[in-house]
Amino acid sequence: MKKSLLLCLCIILTYTISNAQIAVYVVDPQSLTGSLNFTWGEPGTWGTSDLNIPANSVQDTIMMVDDGTSADSLGCNSLINDLTGKIAILYRGTCEFGTKSLNAQNAGAVGVIIINHTGEPVGMNGGTDGPNVTIPVVMISEDDGAILRAGLDQGLDIIVFIGNKTGYFNHDLGMAGKDVLIPRATGNPLITSLDSSEWNIPMGAWIFNYGIDAQTNVVLTADFTGTTNVSMSSTPISSLAPGDSVWADLGTYSSSFYNGMYNIEYTISADSVDGFPGDNTFIAGTLIDSLISYARIDTATLMPVSSAHYSLTTPPATYESCIHFMDPNASRLAALGIYNSASGGANGTLVGETIEARIYEWNDVFTGFSDGNFPASPWTLNTIDNAYYSYTADLQREMVYIPFSDSIQLVDNQRYLFCAITYNASEIWMGFDSYYDYNQVLDTTDQPVSIVMADAEQYAAGFGTDVTSSVTVKVALSNTSASLFTAAITATSGEFCDPACDGFATVTALLGQTPYTYLWDDPNAQTTATAAGLCNGTYSVIVTDADGESDTAMVTFAEPSSAPVFTLSATSTEFCNGDSVWVTASAVPQGVYTWSTGDTTETIAIDSVGTYSVTVTNCGGTTTEYITFTVPSAPPVFTVSASETIMCVGDSVTLSASNVSQGLYVWSTGDTAQSIVVTDTGTYTVNVTNCGGTSNGSITLVLPDLPIATITGNVEYCSGDSIVLFAGNEPSATYLWSTGETTQSLTVSTQGSFTVTVTNCAGSDQATEGVSFYPSPSVIMDVNGQTTFCDDGGTTSLQLTAFASGGTPFTYVWSNASTSMSIILDSVSETGDYYVTAYDICGASVMSDTAVVLIHESPTASTVSVTNASAIGMSDGAIDAAVSGGTPPYIYFWNDPNSQASEDATNLLIGTYQLVVTDANNCTGSLTETVGNATSIELDLNVGRLNALPNPSNGKFIVELRDLNNDEYSFEIRNILGQLVYVETLKGNAVQDLSIDLTESEKGVYLLTISNSKGKRTEKLVIY
Repeated sequence: MKKSLLLCLCIILTYTISNAQIAVYVVDPQSLTGSLNFTWGEPGTWGTSDLNIPANSVQDTIMMVDDGTSADSLGCNSLINDLTGKIAILYRGTCEFGTKSLNAQNAGAVGVIIINHTGEPVGMNGGTDGPNVTIPVVMISEDDGAILRAGLDQGLDIIVFIGNKTGYFNHDLGMAGKDVLIPRATGNPLITSLDSSEWNIPMGAWIFNYGIDAQTNVVLTADFTGTTNVSMSSTPISSLAPGDSVWADLGTYSSSFYNGMYNIEYTISADSVDGFPGDNTFIAGTLIDSLISYARIDTATLMPVSSAHYSLTTPPATYESCIHFMDPNASRLAALGIYNSASGGANGTLVGETIEARIYEWNDVFTGFSDGNFPASPWTLNTIDNAYYSYTADLQREMVYIPFSDSIQLVDNQRYLFCAITYNASEIWMGFDSYYDYNQVLDTTDQPVSIVMADAEQYAAGFGTDVTSSVTVKVALSNTSASLFTAAITATSGEFCDPACDGFATVTALLGQTPYTYLWDDPNAQTTATAAGLCNGTYSVIVTDADGESDTAMVTFAEPSSAPVFTLSATSTEFCNGDSVWVTASAVPQGVYTWSTGDTTETIAIDSVGTYSVTVTNCGGTTTEYITFTVPSAPPVFTVSASETIMCVGDSVTLSASNVSQGLYVWSTGDTAQSIVVTDTGTYTVNVTNCGGTSNGSITLVLPDLPIATITGNVEYCSGDSIVLFAGNEPSATYLWSTGETTQSLTVSTQGSFTVTVTNCAGSDQATEGVSFYPSPSVIMDVNGQTTFCDDGGTTSLQLTAFASGGTPFTYVWSNASTSMSIILDSVSETGDYYVTAYDICGASVMSDTAVVLIHESPTASTVSVTNASAIGMSDGAIDAAVSGGTPPYIYFWNDPNSQASEDATNLLIGTYQLVVTDANNCTGSLTETVGNATSIELDLNVGRLNALPNPSNGKFIVELRDLNNDEYSFEIRNILGQLVYVETLKGNAVQDLSIDLTESEKGVYLLTISNSKGKRTEKLVIY
């Protein structure tokens, strides 16, 4: 299979998104227990041990680092606190990840948790010190880090587990590879699919048992949330042994109705409570009309997701990350542009880098991977359009949109490649989504998904089945698709004979704007989706949507054109004479039934064997069908059941043999009834005889084992509510609670300890469980930043975070109506008093202290006019500035040689100047302006021309040499003190251009002397 091509690609992996068995898990205290989303440094750029190996896991108390500086726990210098046996907690920023981690390791730490300073965890390159770090290093999100930090600030001892959780919990199910939900890239089913046969999604997930014990009755559920809420569940898996995995198949989800977006969520359940529920639920993402994507769509931003970025170990000149698309209804679409994300860039920034978006027609002919015609590289590709995106900001790992100049009409059943291209492959890494297992997609569709192209080589499955390109195409309805609104007859009563007039028909509207109106052309002009009481004939219905678009559907009713078709069914076709069975002929419109027995109903009773016929007549003709009944040809088949198979002596148990025709029952007890009652253990047999012969069956009743008492149910609940405690289900047992109740379950509404004694004939056992009310809620507000500061356009901000304790989960309402856990303030309009009210699961609320926030307006400086200097060296330039906003009075500072302190600056040389304005609140504004527009120096030394430019400059000059002879030329540059800072000698016809770099020199005026045998010339150069 051609999928093997992808294995020859070597990729650079600097980090891994957390997978199902590797976890960062808060073990204690219980109020913080749970899993954290994380990335981790893999072996390669780090010296850390492989976290996939359980022996490399660590579990210890966490501690913030202290490097003796004023920086908050960055760990960029040698640490002054002892971290022996601890897991270090520190923040991202300032220095390399490897440097921070090595400092923690040298202080005795057994692991490192890095808190991202903004957003979710990102990839971590070890840098220079990474290979020397041997302890596990992970990164967690800003929000999770804030929770851990708040707990440490409250004096909590927090224990965290990092590593492979296989065998860590008794009961631990998890999802690993998942079906991607979009095997045809039909991320916009509204447009590309008009009925359920076109939009169908294979559903399922791999389920792993990472725990110590076997799991029973394992079920996978998928919930679709959209116009209608749909839930699909797998057949229960009776038992899943430790270390085993299973593919839970949900079948195919199909729908004719679609509102433009669906959210999909997978959930695993089983008999036992999962010790690590963090990987029991999987948010599968969002399907949305306007995007074609194999990556997840974020449910909040509705943008594609890049969870990782990849490049090639040996970068080619050109590197293309692509997705494949082909659809039988593609002509309904027009491609508008491509989304892509990237990371890296020259000097670690994307500023100045360019990404190309390109659409190819893939014109090789094949049906799939397994087709012998699947093409070898190079493929037949035809570029049909492209566009470019040049980065003006360092948007690392952020989705950017690259629009085409015109919309591109797509064609039905044409293969396309949508690609993002970099021509700086050694510096740029492209975005991929590593959240799904694409083996299932490839096996289901046999089609390429994510393509990688390196120069002239193409690889049909990219970086393998672990990841797919997050390149995403934005699409819209094309001009040829304006009539997608349709109406169709979806249900009718079928044919019938006149004059019954009992027909009905239902019309369904698709892809229009609700509400719809209906108008039938029947005599009653019915105005509902279903018209009833219709006679034979043809009817039409006009359906109009809220936008005024309309469509017409038609239905015809006619008398049957042929004799009726029906079937015969019976409760049994074998019985003994003297017994009876029921036989039924299926319904026929206006049918008249005549049985060989003389009966005229659809259903009759038969009490003797033989062949029977029924003739059914209606306006279409007459049909006769036959059915034969016989006596049994073999002894009866039956089952033996018991109301209980485990019992104590003296208990009453009912034994039953299933019913057989004319059966005679003889039990080993001597009883002859079909069901008997016994009071002792042992094996019981029964012989059953009828006209077919005799057969026997048996069942064994046994004594119970010693009971095991258990109590399940919530142990914390809201005051005023009640909870139910369950005492298990032990055979032949009695239950006695400490409250006196003797039921299996106990309803309680108070706090305290409750004991149940479970007793059967084998003995007794007790279990005790304590229950309590959720504690009264409390909340603290964490203030991260100064509460009084200047509005500088977002560079400075204040973050307020609520941390509540009590009955989780909490909801938050801030004084500015925000309902998030944290708010960020950075503008003048957000000045005010801030507090947060936390509501616990019981509805109880508590209010935090108030933070008084004062954000000052900053002054704004603008240029009124600029007067250029009259010549190089002349101090007659000027800048006229104006200042507004902020709070007067203002302090002015110009960076000219005289450090002018006025609003305007005068007596300026050619150069660039900055004004910084400080107001009464110490808020600042600035402007930068350039005086002068001097041209280059041109020198005529009788033997050719030289041109130095630009002048003034930042220290870099180009001297153009033209029409020089073979004479020797000397170049000298001195500062105004006469010190030589540059010298060069060359033959006139040896070079065309001379580059001079004085960027390390001081700003000011320099003298350039150029000489040859004919003479010399000295001119000024200005460095600003």
